[in-house]
Amino acid sequence: MAKINLTPKKIYEQEFKTSMRGYDKKEVDEFLDDVIKDYGVYIALVKELQEENAKLNNLDGTVKFLCEDVFELLPELEEKGEKFDVVILDPPAFTKSRNSIKNAVKGYREINLRAMKLVKDGGFLATCSCSHFMDYELFTKTIGQAARNAHKRLRQVEYRTQAPDHPILWSSDESYYLKFYIFQICNDR
Repeated sequence: MAKINLTPKKIYEQEFKTSMRGYDKKEVDEFLDDVIKDYGVYIALVKELQEENAKLNNLDGTVKFLCEDVFELLPELEEKGEKFDVVILDPPAFTKSRNSIKNAVKGYREINLRAMKLVKDGGFLATCSCSHFMDYELFTKTIGQAARNAHKRLRQVEYRTQAPDHPILWSSDESYYLKFYIFQICNDR
């Protein structure tokens, strides 16, 4: 099994020499090359573990693990007429500031609408947001809009927030960041 050399701590603590015009370009480029190389090793390792886990659970050949740009992949799958029993959306935060909430809403609405179209009638969609700027009400409203636009009915099976080791502090809005839903998706027509 390949070894990852960079740790999150090493990346976080990395310092670069500065010159009159900023950081040393060569040093930054070399560091980014290392990050890219280790990221490739990490992705290969994750794929290997996914396949091993599927085998251990007698699901090899049944489960598909895809890690791609969702804005490109979902329309491709829809165009091919693909349908799935379960679709899981776990995107990175689409907004890290109040200024970009409008674009985040568009992004969440788009991926949820497309994912709902890929779920077989009676199948399940797991969807989440990890941005504290995309609050509970807005995320819920956005998913509802996506369902109406996709002509789907939602039956909420589960709603969760982050685990207890990431407590929600009532005095700190940013501590309430994870919203996670599981819906059963039914055709509206």
